[in-house]
Amino acid sequence: MNNKIILIITTLSTFVLPMAKGQGIILPDSTLYLSNLTNSIDGRISFGSNQWLAQPFETGPAAEGYILDLFQMGGVGVPGFIGSIYSNANGIPGNNLGDTGITLSPSATYWIVITSTSLSFSTSDYWNYSNNLNYYSVDNWLIDANFASSSDGVNWTSSNAHPSFQIEIEGTPVPEPSTWVFLVTGMALFISFRRRCFEFASPSPHPECHRQGNRIKQIHPTILAFP
Repeated sequence: MNNKIILIITTLSTFVLPMAKGQGIILPDSTLYLSNLTNSIDGRISFGSNQWLAQPFETGPAAEGYILDLFQMGGVGVPGFIGSIYSNANGIPGNNLGDTGITLSPSATYWIVITSTSLSFSTSDYWNYSNNLNYYSVDNWLIDANFASSSDGVNWTSSNAHPSFQIEIEGTPVPEPSTWVFLVTGMALFISFRRRCFEFASPSPHPECHRQGNRIKQIHPTILAFP
């Protein structure tokens, strides 16, 4: 049985945990880390298929980083808009990382970038900004007081003409390695116990285990769905 447990732990550590860290599963509930959506609206800037806008933010110091669950932008509501997270490249947006399920490094700068697939700059939607430098923050996340714009999403111009666009970000901290060990060990022990207790084709060599297995089967038949 010990060999089976070791094999299960190795399999979960190799395949399941990286997927969990990358996709945001087996994680605590989301935390609102950053928001200035409740600040007064002091202006707005257009975006469209030929006008890209970007707002930088900085993550907190959690040792293993964070999983991005959700981000929002104030004033944006037109169908066809595209919002993404970009890496930082010397003070301007770098590579497109996607939208959610992204692992954000601790104490690092990223950009929320927005454009549109359906509207040109002349008939575009708007992204609100505020001159209020105060905002809601947890775990020392920061909204940087500058922004960037581009006509093609490649060549960027940085500006501090206004403090910041309105944004909101939710995420979950990536668990410490010790937390993964407890989770994996618990799953491995449960799977091992379940395999021993549900071999109904022949009498169990463990009478007490057999009785417990029948009892669990009566209470919760769906547990037999496990392989």
